[in-house]
Amino acid sequence: LQATRVYGMYYSNDADYAEAYEVEGEIEPGELVMICPDGTLRKNTIQENHRVLGIVSGSPAGQRDGYALPADDGGRVPVKAVGRVFPGDFLVGAGTPGAVMACGDAPRGAVVAQALAGCESGGTILARVLRL
Repeated sequence: LQATRVYGMYYSNDADYAEAYEVEGEIEPGELVMICPDGTLRKNTIQENHRVLGIVSGSPAGQRDGYALPADDGGRVPVKAVGRVFPGDFLVGAGTPGAVMACGDAPRGAVVAQALAGCESGGTILARVLRL
């Protein structure tokens, strides 16, 4: 973590902000995570899941509280995608563990990010985390 404090504000080369959570199973940066009934996080495996929490950050500009793996609460972050994604597409959980996919008309609460870059048939893309 590299940040500089100027008049009470922190500036960093990284753009996302993360909090740490208790996790279940193996989770890697760039994967989408969901909240389990016991309050822990695990890799999302449900398409258009409204229980997703965020995208696991590999290099957050800031992090507060807790332990385990950080999940991004906002900002730009790389994310694992499946299928064709265009810049500007809204992203939801895919059936592929930990991945997102482009959506047309997703249920309220299922949109987790907006693509800042695209891909033809999956890969890691840059997205801005948001919740709609």
